Amino acid sequence: MPSNPADKQPRPGLSLTLKIDDAVVRILSQHLKSSRVSAFENGKLAGGGKHCPILQQQIDPLESWIERETADGAKIVLLGDFNRNFWHELRGPGPVRTDFGSPAAARSSGALSNSLFEEIVDGMPPASALRMLEEHCDTNEAGTLLCGLSEIRPLDDAERSLLASQNYLGCRNAVGLDHILVGSAIEELGPAQHVIIKNFGDNASGSAVDGSDQLLAISDHCPLIAKLKL
Repeated sequence: MPSNPADKQPRPGLSLTLKIDDAVVRILSQHLKSSRVSAFENGKLAGGGKHCPILQQQIDPLESWIERETADGAKIVLLGDFNRNFWHELRGPGPVRTDFGSPAAARSSGALSNSLFEEIVDGMPPASALRMLEEHCDTNEAGTLLCGLSEIRPLDDAERSLLASQNYLGCRNAVGLDHILVGSAIEELGPAQHVIIKNFGDNASGSAVDGSDQLLAISDHCPLIAKLKL
């Protein structure tokens, strides 16, 4: 957005087009701006604050990419760190738009969006329809339960800390921000899985004078992986 200062620009995505046999596969990986992540925790996109204008500006480019890249029948994968809990958007209270308009219609002047997912995946045109893969955590029974609960309601501090601990997933932002969306021509071979990284999600200063035993976390997120039949 040219009118935004440098530190308030929406982030670009990385797109890749593959030809597999006779099929065209288009993949977009992105990392959206953040700070308002849940529709249940004062996280509506249309809320106040300095982050909301940037969040709103990310909707149209994403939706345009989906509609443009699916127009010729290509197979589509959209994935990455959305910094939004799409499960909460689907289950959250209130309308998709502040004017109660349909997300499949043109947005009226002044109307804001409360749900990024429902805006970019509105089913119109029909070829642009995407679905979100189910997300599982292959930990113990308690971790699997917490992963499921995180899609229904916000986890409290104790629950988040437990899921982020090394005996569970090991990453600070364990669930709710990363998603994989696919087009109708792609078949998933099971749910997406949050990968356990254990102590690789922690920084450690170490004690060696030369710093040789310092550890730098590979990420504050756990990888989300899925097997797809293209």
